[in-house]
Amino acid sequence: MALTGLSSYDFWNGITHDNMHNSFNIDMIEIDNAFVISAFLPGVPKEKISIVFENDTLTIATTYDNIVKNDNKKVHFKECIRSSSTRSVRMERGKVDKENISAEYNNGELVITLNFVKDYDMKNNNVNVNIN
Repeated sequence: MALTGLSSYDFWNGITHDNMHNSFNIDMIEIDNAFVISAFLPGVPKEKISIVFENDTLTIATTYDNIVKNDNKKVHFKECIRSSSTRSVRMERGKVDKENISAEYNNGELVITLNFVKDYDMKNNNVNVNIN
């Protein structure tokens, strides 16, 4: 699936987020030593939600299939269709402990906790390059 849309970079906290045409809204907060992301996905079964963390990017993808058979009834209009949505958030390189990510899904609310690497120091996340 190709990700399309505009991307913007937040220089204050090192996060890139993709605002895509076919996506859903998320909230992202920082608490103590973790990012917490909330997404409201009412009607989407838990089994139809995919969460992947790769290359410092969290991607949430959903598929929704609410097709009702009409059983030869006269249909006046039909808005219940198949759809899919994707949302990606790129984190500051090396800040998230990829082995310590958790998610909960209750009553249509997805909450993902991305814990930071222990002893992460933003000031020491630079690489010095010598010029020859």
